[in-house]
Amino acid sequence: MKKLFPLVFRYVAAFAVFFLLYLYLNEKGNLLSNASHFNFWFLTPVILLISLHLYFLITIWKIILVKLGKIEADSAQIFYSFFGGRTLGFLTPGQTGELLKGLFFQENSRKHITGLSVIFAGYGMLTRMVLGSLGALYFLLNYSVQYMTPSNQYFKWALIIILILIISIWRGWKTQWWNNLIPTTLIDFWNTLKSQLLSKSKNQVILLFIYSLMANIAACFSFLMLLNGFSVQGFTLEAFLAFEAAYFTMLMLPVTPAGLGVREGSRVYFFSLIGYDGQVVFLASIIMFLLNIGIPAIIGIPALRFIHKSTPDIS
Repeated sequence: MKKLFPLVFRYVAAFAVFFLLYLYLNEKGNLLSNASHFNFWFLTPVILLISLHLYFLITIWKIILVKLGKIEADSAQIFYSFFGGRTLGFLTPGQTGELLKGLFFQENSRKHITGLSVIFAGYGMLTRMVLGSLGALYFLLNYSVQYMTPSNQYFKWALIIILILIISIWRGWKTQWWNNLIPTTLIDFWNTLKSQLLSKSKNQVILLFIYSLMANIAACFSFLMLLNGFSVQGFTLEAFLAFEAAYFTMLMLPVTPAGLGVREGSRVYFFSLIGYDGQVVFLASIIMFLLNIGIPAIIGIPALRFIHKSTPDIS
C-alpha cells in the first residue's frame, strides 16, 4: 500500500492540475465550442507527422540495440519493446517507464538492454535540452519576469500543487530518485557518448543525434499543424520556440504520469506569451496527447504479457 500511494498521489495531482487548467480556460469561453471549430482534415498530415516521429524513434532504438548493444533482435522484439516501453512510459512520471525496455527481452540480457534504454532516452534528453534551452532563452530575453508571472487563481493553485508534488518527491525519495535515477541516466549516457566520440563511432553519434532531432521536429510540426486546424497560424519561429520551451519544461519537471498537466500547462503558458488563444493550445495539446502518447501506449499493451517471462517468445 505504501508503494502504491506515491503513484496514486501523482495521478491525483496530475488530474488536479489538468482540471484547474480546464477551469481557468473555460472561464474565458466554452471549450467545447472551440473544439467544434477544428478542421478534421488536418488530422491526416498530423497523423503522418506523428508516424514519422515514431519511425525516427524506432530507428534510433534499433540502431542502439543492434549496432551499439550488439543484440540480436528481430523486428518483433524491436516493435514490442519499443511500444511496450511507451505503455510503461504512459504509467510513470515523466515517461521514465520507457527506460524499462529491457524487461521485454530474455532475462540474461535485460540489465544490458535497460542500460541501452538509458542511452536511447539520453539522445532525446540531449535534443530537448539543446532546442528547449534556445526556446527558454528566447522567452527569458524577450519577455519581462513581471509579464511572465501568471496572476489567475487557477494558475496559482496549479503551481502550488506541482510545488507540493516536487517537495514530496524530494523529501520522500531523495536518495532513490536523485542518487539512482538521474545520475545513472546522465552518467551512463555521457560515458557512452564519450566512448563513441573517442572511438570510430563518431558517425554513429551524429546519425543518432540527427534522427533524434528529426523526431523532435516531426513532433513539433504535428502540434503546429493541429494549431492550423483551429484556423491559427502555427508555423512561426516563435511558435516553434514556444513548443520547445514547453518540451524542455516537461523534461525538467518529470513529476506526473506521462507529463499530464505539466505538458498542457507549460504549452498554454508559453504560447499565451506570444498571443495564442490558450483554449486552442489546450485542445491541440489534448489531441496531440491522444495521438502521440495514448494510441502508442494502447498498441504496446499486448507486449506487457512478456514482462514476467524469463525467455519471452515474441516472434
